Amino acid sequence: MRTKKKCKEAWKAWEKSYLEKPGGKEEAARERREFYCDNGKIKLRPSDDADVPLTDAQIKANKGPKAMYASSGDRFKKKPKKKKKK
Repeated sequence: MRTKKKCKEAWKAWEKSYLEKPGGKEEAARERREFYCDNGKIKLRPSDDADVPLTDAQIKANKGPKAMYASSGDRFKKKPKKKKKK
């Protein structure tokens, strides 16, 4: 419940800068799909290799232990060990 309230306030603050310029409301509506709210913080939505933004469900699925190769930093930390040759 609190997260929804934080996100609502964060979206209002994010949209505020767009409303100061002419045509800003329409521009904010177009660009809003490129961002998402994570616990009261507006973040740029990650995208796949074809620059298609991920959905909320895909973002949630990528968080946690399943996201083993999410970034290059993680890939090198969690890469499986090589087996020794006999």
